[in-house]
Amino acid sequence: MSEHTATPATRSRARAAVVVTVIAVVIAGGLWFRSTLAVPQADGEAAPGVLRLDPATSAGDDPFTASVVSPEHDAGAVLTEVIVARTVAITQDTATDGTTGAAQVAATAPGLYGGSGRLSSCEPQALTDFLAADAAKAAAWAGVLGISVESIPAFVAGLTSVVLTVDTLVTNHGFAAGVATAHPSLLQAGTAVLIDARGNPVVRCACGNPLLPSQLNADVGEVELVGTAWDGLDLQRVVTVAAAAKDVSVFTVADLSTGELVDLPVGAGLAAGVYVATSSNHAQVAYEPEPYRGTLQTSPDGATWTVALETTPMLDVATGGGLAVAVGMDAQSGGAIHTSTDGETWTPAVGVIDPLTAVTYGDGTWVAVGNRSFTEEGGEGDGSSGAIYRSDDAVTWERVATTDPYENSELAGSGEMLYQSMTSVAYGDGRWIAGATECAYRTCMRVLFTSSDAVTWTRTALDDRIVLVDLAHDGEEWAFVGGTPKPNPANNAEIDFPIGAAGTSPDGVTWAVGATSPQGLVLTGLNPGDGAWLAVDAYVPASADAAPPGGGVYRSTDLFAWERIGAADPWTTSVALLDAGGTAPAVDPVDDTGAESVRIRTAGLEVVSSDGTTVQTLPFQESAAAAIEAVTGLLGASVSELTPGDGYCSADRTRVTWGALWLTHEGTDVAASGWWVGLDSDVAGVTGPDGVTVGQSVADVRAAHPEAPSESYGYEGVQYDLVYLDVTSTDGGTEDMAVEVVGEDGVVVGLRAPVYVMGDC
Repeated sequence: MSEHTATPATRSRARAAVVVTVIAVVIAGGLWFRSTLAVPQADGEAAPGVLRLDPATSAGDDPFTASVVSPEHDAGAVLTEVIVARTVAITQDTATDGTTGAAQVAATAPGLYGGSGRLSSCEPQALTDFLAADAAKAAAWAGVLGISVESIPAFVAGLTSVVLTVDTLVTNHGFAAGVATAHPSLLQAGTAVLIDARGNPVVRCACGNPLLPSQLNADVGEVELVGTAWDGLDLQRVVTVAAAAKDVSVFTVADLSTGELVDLPVGAGLAAGVYVATSSNHAQVAYEPEPYRGTLQTSPDGATWTVALETTPMLDVATGGGLAVAVGMDAQSGGAIHTSTDGETWTPAVGVIDPLTAVTYGDGTWVAVGNRSFTEEGGEGDGSSGAIYRSDDAVTWERVATTDPYENSELAGSGEMLYQSMTSVAYGDGRWIAGATECAYRTCMRVLFTSSDAVTWTRTALDDRIVLVDLAHDGEEWAFVGGTPKPNPANNAEIDFPIGAAGTSPDGVTWAVGATSPQGLVLTGLNPGDGAWLAVDAYVPASADAAPPGGGVYRSTDLFAWERIGAADPWTTSVALLDAGGTAPAVDPVDDTGAESVRIRTAGLEVVSSDGTTVQTLPFQESAAAAIEAVTGLLGASVSELTPGDGYCSADRTRVTWGALWLTHEGTDVAASGWWVGLDSDVAGVTGPDGVTVGQSVADVRAAHPEAPSESYGYEGVQYDLVYLDVTSTDGGTEDMAVEVVGEDGVVVGLRAPVYVMGDC
C-alpha cells in the first residue's frame, strides 16, 4: 500500500482550502481508492459526504438479482468518439445542479442515452423472473419504486432499455438483511439501465437494483469517493437527470455502433432490428434472362430470409435514421430507389436517369453513386463516367456531381477509350468517400473520390494492393472488403479473379490489408451492424457460365475472420441491419374519397377508388400540375429531369417519374397544358384500360379485346406486338387515338398514352 496525492479530475473552484488524503491500492480491474476530504463549515466542524463509484462492468455490493444485462451488450466497450463529443457538449452547455455541481441534463436530451443496435442492452423478463422467485426482494424492490408487488411485471414491461453515455449520479439500492439499502452512486458511462417514460433511470441491469434520482447533498468534488475508479473518470463531466414533465413516447438515443441519433419508442426496450438485403441477377453473362430481376429481402436474424418485394435489379442497401434505402436499376437501365422503415413494406421505386450501384447515409444526408446512363439525351450519357446523387429524405434526389475517367492522368495518355464504374460509397469522420474502377481497355486501376459536402469531389489513387473494394465506416474507423490481385495470373480471367481480402484505415486512404478467413472468401455489400460487420458473397465469375455467388450472409467483429450466419437469394448483393423506430416520409392523400389507384386512359389519367369508381379525371389537354399532385399523393414523391431540346427538331421537355411510371410535358412549366404518360414495368396501383398492366400475356389482352386494332412485327429475333385499347376519335373523326399496349415476345412490357392508332405518334 502506498500513498498518492492524485484524485480524479475535479472542477476548479474558488472556495475554502480542502485537506485531501488519498489512499490507493492497485487491484485487478482498476484503482481502488478512498479519499477523505474535510470541508471547513461555518461552525468549524467537518461534514463529509460519501459517494460510491459503480463501474459499468461491476454488480457492486449487495445486488438485488443476478445480472440481467443482455449477453450481447459489452458493458466494457469504449464509447465512440462521436458519442463522447456529443456528451462533452451536453455537459458543457447545461446548467449545473446547485447542490452537487453536476450538469443537470434533461432526460429527453438527444444522445443522453445510447442503444446497441437491434438488441436490447437489458433483459426485462429476466428481471421480472428473478423478483418473482424471491418474495422478500420483490417487496423491497417494489417499495423503493412506490409500486405494488403485483404490478412489477407490468411496470417492468413499460420500461425502456438504454445505456448511459455519461457518468450519472443516482440513488442506488442494494439488498441486505432483508431490506433495501440506499446509497449515493455514480454510474459509469456504458452502464445498462432501464428508464421509465419520463426518462428516469429506475433499474441498474448489472445487479437488478432499483434506482431513484440523486439525493446527494454535497458537491461531487467535496465528497468521499468509495469504490473502484475507471479510466477517464472526470468529476467535471458528471450529470444528474432531470425527468420530463410528463410521459413521452420516444427517446432520441445514440446508436452505440455508429454514434448516429435514432428514435427509440418508450417501452420497446431497444427496438428489435431486422436484416435487409438486396439482390440482382443482372451480372449473369452466360445467358440473358428477360427481364433482369431483383429482390428486397428481410430476416429477423440473418439466417432465415423471405422476399419482401420482387423488383428490378437492386445492387446495394444502407440504413440510417430508422430508414432502409435500396438502390439499383429500373427496367429501362435508369436508376431505381426503394425505401422502408420496417424491412417488410417498401415504397414504390423512385426513378433517376442514371443506374445506381451504391448508397450510404451520414450527417442526415443520403448519397448514392452510379454510372451515367447510355440513354440520357443530349449526348451527355456515354455510360463511361460516374454520377453522384444526394437526398435529404431519400425521396427527392438530385444529381450533384459527375466524375470523368479522362481526368485520370495515369490513364488519359494511353490512347485507349476510357471507362469508369462506381462501386461503393460511405460516410465517416465528416466526409464522404466513393470507390471506382477506371480502365483503359484491360489496364485498370482503383480510385477513390473524397468530399466534405457530397458535391465537390477529389480523386486519389487507391492502394494498388486492392483490386476489389466495398467501403464502410462504423463510427470508429474506415473498412473495406473485396480482394487483392492473384499473383502471377495465368490468363486474363485470373486477372479478374481476386483473392479475398479486407482492411481498415484511420483516414480512408492508408490501408492495413489482410486476407479473409475462410481462405479466399471474397465479400461485398459491407455495412456495420450491432457492433460487428456484415457482408455477402461477391460475384467474381471465372467464366461466362459461372454459378451465382451463393447468397451467403456473413458476420465478423474484426473484418478478417467471418462467420456465415445464413443464406439469402443466390444473387444477393448487399446486407444491412435496420433499427425500428423510423418514420417514412408522409404523403397527403389526394382527397378523402377513397382514392386507391391510377388508370391510364386515352383522354387522360383517372384516379380510382377501391370500388372501381372514378373519383378524379385528369385530361391530357389540361395542366400537368393536377396530375402530378394526384399521382404523388398515391405513389409518393416524384423525380423530375429536364431534357434539353436540340434547338431544331425538339423542344425542352420535363420528365416526371414515379418508379416505372412517367409523365412528360413540354418545357418546365407544369401549369402548361399538354402531356403524355408511359408505364415501363409493373407498378402497384397503376393499370391501363380494363386493368391491363405490364407483365400480362399479349394473347390474354387480345382475347379480352378481340375488336382492338393491333399489329405485329419481328426485329432482330424479337417478336413485337402493339395493341390499341380505348380507341377514341378526334379531329372530327379523322384521327383515332388510343392507349398503346407494347408487347415483346408475347409479354406486355409497356403502356403509352395518348398515341395515334397504327400511325406515327
